[in-house]
Amino acid sequence: MISARYFAAPPTPNLPENCENLCVVVVRETSDFRALAARLPGRGERVVDIGCAYGHATDIIARAVGDTTKVLGIDAGSEFVRVAKQNFPKLRFERLDCLEDLAFTAQLCRGATLIFIDIGGIRELAALVRIIPFCSDFQPRAIVVKSKRLFDILTSEKSSPSDFWSRVLEIEKAEGVAGRSRERRGGEQLKQRYPLRLPGHTALLCATPGQTAVDRTDSTA
Repeated sequence: MISARYFAAPPTPNLPENCENLCVVVVRETSDFRALAARLPGRGERVVDIGCAYGHATDIIARAVGDTTKVLGIDAGSEFVRVAKQNFPKLRFERLDCLEDLAFTAQLCRGATLIFIDIGGIRELAALVRIIPFCSDFQPRAIVVKSKRLFDILTSEKSSPSDFWSRVLEIEKAEGVAGRSRERRGGEQLKQRYPLRLPGHTALLCATPGQTAVDRTDSTA
């Protein structure tokens, strides 16, 4: 698992320089997510937008990149993708449930240097604990995640710098929202389809104004 540095912060124009670890930026609001979509991508950079919905953030990313062929929007909803293609005909959109078709997702994400993720709904946390580690394997320079739940956990007093990801998994399991995603055939309970994975060595940085940065290393694997 690639090392990761987590940020809970309002939008910032630049990621830290000389950051050896993957940067995971977590924002709470759509406005912050779209602000980062406009500020973070560089010209000609390859970017994937997972959970693109109607394609508005994807379009913002494409404007920043300056090359529509370098940007891809993905969503599991056929209606979302249909409308996105209609609204932004020059952009590429794919209908795909990333966790149902990992091989195709890997094919689409490989080579991307920035990945944006906005997965809502009742399975939000359950999906995020799988998709973030999965996307980190492609070694982008940053992953931007829009999630109220993840942001609140990251900034909670109950989530210390030394156990952030473990805390996320505890909450995901307790909520019982597809934490043990299983299928049943003939009454037999099958193995987990998406095993939980812990980041190997992660660093947490709360970069909210007025706060002191806190780094941490979590060697749980």
